[in-house]
Amino acid sequence: MEGRRGNELVDMSKSLRAFAAKGNPSKDSQLQRRQLFQRIIQYLTIGIDMSSLFTDVIMNAHATDPATKKMLYHYLTYYAQVKPDLALLTVNTLQKVAPHGICSRSCSPLNRCQYVKLKI
Repeated sequence: MEGRRGNELVDMSKSLRAFAAKGNPSKDSQLQRRQLFQRIIQYLTIGIDMSSLFTDVIMNAHATDPATKKMLYHYLTYYAQVKPDLALLTVNTLQKVAPHGICSRSCSPLNRCQYVKLKI
C-alpha cells in the first residue's frame, strides 16, 4: 500500500511540473489540473502528508482558474499552519503572481484572516 502511494505522489509531482511548464493551458489542461488539485486536497483532508508536493504546487501558483487557485491557497494555508518553514518559501512566488495580495473582491473575511496569518 505504501509503495503505491509513493508512486502516486511521484506521478502527481510529474503532472504538477508539466502543468507548471505550460504557459497558456487549454481548457482541457485546466480541467486536468483542477482534478489533480482536487485529489491532492482529498488526500490532505484524510490526513495523508502531501508536503512532498509543496514546491510543485507552488510552481502552479500562476493558475488562472478560480477553483484551482482556491485549492492552491487552501493547500498553502494548511501547510502554513503545520509547517511554517515551508510557507516562508512561498513569499517571493506569491508576490510575483499576486502583486496586489492574494485576496480579491470574492474572498470571504475568513480567507482574509488566513492570508494575514500567512503574511505574518
